[in-house]
Amino acid sequence: MDDKEIIHEAKKGDSRAFEQLVELYHRRVYAVALMHLRNKEDAKDISQEVFISLHRHIGRFNEDMKFFTWLYAMEMNLIRSFWRKNKNRTCSIDEVLDSLVFHEDKELSREDKIQLFDALEKLEEEENSIIVMRYFENYSVEEIAEVLNISESNAKIRLFRARNKLEELIDGGGA
Repeated sequence: MDDKEIIHEAKKGDSRAFEQLVELYHRRVYAVALMHLRNKEDAKDISQEVFISLHRHIGRFNEDMKFFTWLYAMEMNLIRSFWRKNKNRTCSIDEVLDSLVFHEDKELSREDKIQLFDALEKLEEEENSIIVMRYFENYSVEEIAEVLNISESNAKIRLFRARNKLEELIDGGGA
């Protein structure tokens, strides 16, 4: 069964299909949560909440949309809610660095990852999310626009600005 068939069956209440969705997406959901929450236990908790919420709301999913885009938006809402409740929770940088998968041609050294992580920390929430979606989750501009509910041209502009700000932080030593 392909993803669309699995999603369709899960929407109809097929528990095996829902389990397949969890298997297909749990690593990505956990990685996004860890990147944003910087705490393994909190990331596990949010990941569970994402799938509980998915189970409750999968019937509302419009099958014309991209599933992970919809799931990511759901996860980001849960993460934002978590941030509002728990502003000062963190984990070791090693936990986050180990989770970073940069979808570019080159492998980053540990020092480069630390510098990148420090710079990402200084970005605004939306700028951070756009960078994570594009370069860590390998989202297209179209998918970013869909998640943020903005036009593609606006997504390109925001990505351009976030990338420039990140480069300034890294190159300027502001990280």
